[in-house]
Amino acid sequence: MEENRVELIAQSNLFNVRIVENGLSTERQFRVRAFATSWAEGQSLRLGVHVVQEISPATEPRTSAPSDRHSQL
Repeated sequence: MEENRVELIAQSNLFNVRIVENGLSTERQFRVRAFATSWAEGQSLRLGVHVVQEISPATEPRTSAPSDRHSQL
C-alpha cells in the first residue's frame, strides 16, 4: 500500500493539492496559491506527513515541514 502524502502542484495559474490517504488519491484545485498551501498544510498535519511541493510538473519536488511556515511568522 502507498504511504500517505500531500503534494502541492503548480500548473499555469492553478494550484492542485493531491492527497494520497490509505492508497486512495484525491485532488483539489485552487486559483490562489495561498489557499492551496493552507489547505495542503492542514491536510499534512491531519495525516502527520510533510507537504511535497512541485513548482511545476517538470521540476524536482521539494518538501517542507508543516511547521516551517509558522516558524517564519
